[in-house]
Amino acid sequence: MLSGLSKELGFSRLTARSQQLLSLPESAMRKKFLDEQKNQPLKRQTVVTCLTTLKKSLPDDDAVTCLVVGTESGHVYILDSEAFTILDTIRVSGIPAFLGAVGLRDVDYRIVVACRGRQLVQIKRGWRDSRPLAQLPAQVLGLAMGPSAVVAALMDDTLRAYSKKGKEAWSVILPKPVRCLTAVPLPQHGMWASAVGMTDGTIHLYSEGRLIDTINTPKPVSALICGTFGQGEHCLVANHDDGGLMVHILRRTASFAAASDEPDPKDLQALPIPKKTKLFVEQTVREREGAKG
Repeated sequence: MLSGLSKELGFSRLTARSQQLLSLPESAMRKKFLDEQKNQPLKRQTVVTCLTTLKKSLPDDDAVTCLVVGTESGHVYILDSEAFTILDTIRVSGIPAFLGAVGLRDVDYRIVVACRGRQLVQIKRGWRDSRPLAQLPAQVLGLAMGPSAVVAALMDDTLRAYSKKGKEAWSVILPKPVRCLTAVPLPQHGMWASAVGMTDGTIHLYSEGRLIDTINTPKPVSALICGTFGQGEHCLVANHDDGGLMVHILRRTASFAAASDEPDPKDLQALPIPKKTKLFVEQTVREREGAKG
C-alpha cells in the first residue's frame, strides 16, 4: 500500500517514517522496524530545507518579520514570529532548495522558490499552491530576490535573471564556479546588485547583467549576506570555509560603473583641457621648437 501511495503521490509526500520503511531492504530489518514503531502515535514530521524572511505589516527595518520556511515535504510555511503559529501553508510542486520573498504578508507579497528539480515557482498572497515561473537549464546554487526580478546562480557557471512573468531578462557567463549568492540593495544609487561568491575567493557584483565591482578575499567564500551590521547600514558579510567572517562596509560615497561604461581612450581627446594645462603644453612646444642646437 505504501509503495502504491509513493507512486501515486510521490515519495516526498510520504511521512519520514514511511520513507524510512520503504528504504529498508525487504528482510528482517523491516519487521524489526515495524515492531519498534507500531505503538508510536502517527504524526507527520519533516525537515527544513531553506529559510528566508518576510515583513509582516510595515516595510520598516525594525518592523515585525515573519519567517518563511521550505520543507522536505514540499510545503512552504509562513510563521508568525511573535505567536509562533503557522499563518499560511502553501504546497510546492517540488522540494524547495532556495527561497526569496518581497512585499508584506498582510498586504501583498511574492515568494519565489527554487526547487531541486531545476524549476522556479512563485507564490502570491491567497494562493494555496505554487505556480510555475521558469524551467532552469541547471541546478540552482543560489537565489537573489529583487523588486523587479529574481537572479539565480546555476551549476553551469551562469547567472540568470528572470522577470515577474518568467522571461529571461539577462544572463552572464561567470569566470569561476559559484559558491554562494545574495542580493545587495543600493537605494542611494536607485539600484540593487547580486553578489556572487566564487571558488577562487573573489566576490563579483552584477547589476542588470553588468559587472560593477569585484572584491578579493583571501579564502573561498561559503556564504554571503547583506544588511545592517552594527552601525553600518550596508554591510556585506562573508563566511569562509574555516568559519571566519569578513565584513565589507559600503561607503556612502561609493560609485558603481560597469566595465563597459568606462570611456574609450580615444574619446578622452575630445574632453575639455584646463586652461593652465593648455598653457603648459603650449609653452613646452615653444621651448622645443625654439631650442638652440
